[in-house]
This record gives sequence, structure tokens and C-alpha cells, in this order.
Amino acid sequence: MRKAYEEGNNFLSIDYRSYSRQDNIIMWARSTIQLMKDPQSGELTAFLYTYDINEMRMIQETIQVAARYDYDILAHINLITETIKCYAQNKSRLNRFLNKEYPYEKTIQRYIGKYVLKEERAETLQMMQLSVISKELQDKDIYEVIVKIIERGQVRQKKVRFANFDKKYGMVFLSVVDITDVLEHEAKQRQNLVQELAAKNEESRRKTHFLSSVSEEMKNSLNTVIGMADIAEEDIRNDKMVRQSLQSIRKSTEHIVNIVNDMMDLSRIENGTMLFKKEFCDANIGLELLQKHIKPLLAAKNQKLVVEKQVYHTTYYADRAILQKMTANLIGFMSKATPSRGIIRARLFELPSLNKNFVHFRFSLQSEQASVNETEIRNRMKAFAWLERGNGSIRNESGLGLAIAKGLAAGYQGSLEVKCLPETGLEFVTDMHFELADKEAAKKKAVGLDARNNMELQGLQILVAEDKLVS
Repeated sequence: MRKAYEEGNNFLSIDYRSYSRQDNIIMWARSTIQLMKDPQSGELTAFLYTYDINEMRMIQETIQVAARYDYDILAHINLITETIKCYAQNKSRLNRFLNKEYPYEKTIQRYIGKYVLKEERAETLQMMQLSVISKELQDKDIYEVIVKIIERGQVRQKKVRFANFDKKYGMVFLSVVDITDVLEHEAKQRQNLVQELAAKNEESRRKTHFLSSVSEEMKNSLNTVIGMADIAEEDIRNDKMVRQSLQSIRKSTEHIVNIVNDMMDLSRIENGTMLFKKEFCDANIGLELLQKHIKPLLAAKNQKLVVEKQVYHTTYYADRAILQKMTANLIGFMSKATPSRGIIRARLFELPSLNKNFVHFRFSLQSEQASVNETEIRNRMKAFAWLERGNGSIRNESGLGLAIAKGLAAGYQGSLEVKCLPETGLEFVTDMHFELADKEAAKKKAVGLDARNNMELQGLQILVAEDKLVS
């Protein structure tokens, strides 16, 4: 202190954080020392003052943090003196300009000439003139200008905001904030909304077309039922004619039932109301049942199904009916796309699973002679897609088989992909994840099957009832 006084400094000050035991808080304080020398004795006396500056320092720190993280510049403009004073900014190299007044017009001209895009400089300068700012702030409190500048070789967009600070004395608060990322995010959101709207419109168009087409299809089937019933009634004693009519009626009604069932299944999948039962499954038994189930379908075209498997965990939990429907839809489509006497290969592989309690199966279905194109197949995998009858078009009972199979695979955290092989080949690849069944459950299941197979049926009475009135 003596040295400071000898150097002509008789007033010292220091700001620091202090702990208030009374309020149990940490706050800013300022201690000042005033040095005075007794003219008679020559002794140096120091007077110490300590007072609370917490609110003032917190305001300063808030401004600095805001400038560092949210704003490029925070400043005041004096409309009377036509000057600007910067109080905070986020570029350390500009600290020398803080708390100093500069002519507003020259400062803005330098800034625009150095950073703003050349083609926008004239318009930007016009919008940021003091006369324009004063006029805009007469009837409203905020006036904003979007400025495009070059920063580190990139085009950035800055929002310059002028706000009334003290309207009576012509004080205006200026802030500059980078909004490039915000605008890009908003643009991406708008683009996503446009894409979602286009997808919804496309889905709505598909559904409308599907309902129109399927209604016509069901109407034709119903007309067949009515027509065959009339023919049978007219010649009821002609057994051959009656049998043919009944066969046509059965075929048409089954077609209608399949369409309705598929529509209901796809609606449940889309609405998330499809129920997946937890049943004990065995991969070996499942493949055997699959071959047995589709044998009549393949026999109609003299086709052959070659099954290969490489699995280590054969027992798992799944809904057997759902798995059967999904694989039947895929093989049914593949059969129709494959010419007579063609070969269809089904392969079941087990892949490494990230969850030790689950098994990861990949089911591959391949035909080297499929007569379809990739675009048509991918369209068929969309919900409620309907392809018209025509050359090269493949139709199943409802036109929803592939979409249903894809939705069912997704129900087991899986996917269904289509691959067009060289020349005329076609392959479906399905990945699914199933909960593993423990060995104890497998043993209990085997015991239950043996018990049912050896069940004594003699003396067993069975009641068969129809839930509809049969006249």
C-alpha cells in the first residue's frame, strides 16, 4: 500500500466472492482501501470499506455468458449522439473495442463492407441506417434485420435486433445472434413435413385405389356365388351341374374370406393391435409343417422346394400361426413368380444375437427363375398396394401378402428385404429375433406331446356345436 501511495494511487479496490454464513450463500463483495497521509506525523492511514456488489456482478456475468454462448454482440446505440458502444461479444480478439464509443454509421459501413455478401451490402446498409431504425422503433419496440455474412469461408445468417432501451433519451439496445443452425433445422423440419405429407397422400391414394379395386373384385366373386346358386336351383336334379356350381361358390367365397382376413390383418398391423402369442416352437418341426402345408401349392405347378438349415438353438417362443402365415405368403408369391417345374430354395440360418436371451434367425427364400421386376416387388411390399391384372403382374388372393409378411416380421424386431438376382432371380431375406425357450420347457413340451399322442380315446364324448343357426 505504501508503494501504491508513493506511485500516486491512494485508492485501491478488489472484487471477490465471499461466503455469507448468515444467509448460507456465496456472493460477490468489493473491498476498497483509501489511503491518507497525516500531514503532521507523516503516518499513512488506510480506511477499509466492504460492500455487496453481488447483483451488479451477476448482471455483468449474465451478459458475458449470453454473449459467449447465445449472442455475437450486445451493444447500445445512442440515437442522439449517433454512437455505438459494445458491452459484450464472443470474439476475444475484439475485447479491445469493449466499452468504447464509436460513430455508428462508420462502424456499420466497415462491418458491412468486410463481412456481408457483396450482392446484399446495399440493401443491408439501407435497412441498418439510423433514420430507418428510428422510424421503425417509433411504433414498435423491436426491429429485426437478417444479414448474410461470410465467416470462416462459410455463409452464415445473423439476426440483428434493435430494441427500445430508453425511448425518451434515444437509447437502443443492439444484439446480433447467429441463426444459421436454427434456420437449417427449421428448413429440414419443413422438408420432413412435406415428405410426410406426400407419403400420407400417397398412402391415402393407395388405399382409395385398393378399396375401389378390391370392391370390384369382391363384387365379381359375389356375382359368381349368386349366379352359380341360380344355376344349381334351376337344375337341382343335375348332380354334376350342382357339384360344379358348389365348387365355384366355395372358391369364390374363400376368395372373399381371404381378402377380408388379409385386410383385417394389415389393419391390425398398422394400428399396432396385432396380438403375438407366446407359444413354444421348434425350428425342425416348423420346417416340416411348412413343407407339408405348401406341398399342394407347389404340386400344382410341379415345383420343388429345397430346404436347408443351419441353426444351433432350435427351441424358441413365437406365434406359430403368424409364422406360418408369413412364410406361406412369401412362398405363395414366390411360387406364382416361378415357372412350372422350377426350384425354390428355402434357407434358415442362425446369426449371432446381441441379446443372450434371444435367437436371431435369417430366413432366405430364393428362386433363380422368377419372372418379376424389382419395382413391382417393392410396390407390393407397401401397405394396401394393388397391381392391376396384366402382363408381368403377380397377384395373390388379396394383393396384401407381402405387406402383411413385412409387418409380421417387424413385429419380431425384424425386417423383410427383396433382392433381385442376376438376370431373372428373386430372393426374399427375412431377419427376426425370438425369445429362447429353455431346455426344461422343451422337455415339458415333449412330455405333453407324448401324452397327447398316447391318449386313450375310447369312451370319450365330444360335443360339436355351430354358433350360427342352421336351418
